[in-house]
Parts: sequence; structure tokens; C-alpha cells
Amino acid sequence: MDTVFYGWIIIFFVICAVEVATQQLVAIWFATASLICVFLSYLGIDFSIQLVVFIIISVATLIVLRPYAMKRLNTTTISTNADEIIGKTAIVMNDFDPLTKEGRVLIEGMDWAAKTSDDLELTKGMEVVVKQIEGVKVIVTREER
Repeated sequence: MDTVFYGWIIIFFVICAVEVATQQLVAIWFATASLICVFLSYLGIDFSIQLVVFIIISVATLIVLRPYAMKRLNTTTISTNADEIIGKTAIVMNDFDPLTKEGRVLIEGMDWAAKTSDDLELTKGMEVVVKQIEGVKVIVTREER
């Protein structure tokens, strides 16, 4: 066994340690490539070929597999059920500001900051429909009858 073989083994463990420390799914792809190079080195393949294989495998797995893995592992979406108010009727609590097109509405007994999606004047007591949610504001439009 030559030093290149042991070098790839050391690189593999160092990269694995970096991945464990960062947990960003970046280094793991390089670890995969270094493990393949351990076997290439064991078979006596020339170092320059090992290096090319390491680069190609690292880049390919990083580009192809990382987005898929991140999508499958990303569980940070928290369902708040706020989207259930889309399409519901709301009552304008005060006149909307004509410049900012913002005001307050009451939706199923809850007070919401709101913004209108059109240029129509919205006044107190008027019924509007929730079209979407942007941040902490609902986007409303005049109810169509």
C-alpha cells in the first residue's frame, strides 16, 4: 500500500468530520468521491486519473444529488392553517389609506392587517374577499356579487 491510498482514507475521514460539523450536505459528496478514489488507489490506478475521478464525481454528485437531498430533508415548513382564510369574506374595520392602500379587516373574528389589490376605495363596514397572504398581511379585493 502506498501513501496515496492512505491519503485518500485520511481525506475521506476529514471530509466526513467536516460534514458532521456543518451538516449542510456539501462535504458528503466529496467524501463519496474520496471513497471511490480509495478503491482506485487500491487497484493501482494512476494518481492523475484518481484526481480527475475525484473532481468529476464530487462536482457531479454535488450538482445532481444535493438539490434532491435538500428537498427531501427540508422539513422546516410549518403549517399554520392561515391559508384557510383565502377566499373568505372579511369586513373592513376602518377606511383604507388611499395612498398606501392599507387598512384593517376582520376575518372570522380575527383582526388582520390588510392591503387592497385594486385601486378601489375600501371603507368601514364594506365586505371584501381575501385573495392571498403576504407575510402578516392579507391581500383583499372588493367582494364580487
